[in-house]
Amino acid sequence: SLYVSEDGDVSARLSATYDALITQRLILQPRLDANLALQDVPRFGIGSGFNDIEFGLRLRYEFSREFAPYMGVTWRRVLGETADLVRAGGDSINETRFVVGARMWW
Repeated sequence: SLYVSEDGDVSARLSATYDALITQRLILQPRLDANLALQDVPRFGIGSGFNDIEFGLRLRYEFSREFAPYMGVTWRRVLGETADLVRAGGDSINETRFVVGARMWW
């Protein structure tokens, strides 16, 4: 995805996922996301270059194609100039989260 703000700041998000079927209904989904910005945007705590990278694993069970609860874990690392801004604010540049949810559509 490509984003352009009202001020002309350009950023992008790259995402990749893959559905690995364990059974016909049980699916393991690795996910990789990366965010980057062409300019510094200090008011949002964003530096130019690659801002962060996130890797996650989700395990979902498809009761039907329309409803699939999942649980997983995500690891995120802030990079480059953005990491400097995060450190200056006293926050950690590494983060691990556990996620639980449901994928639904109709």
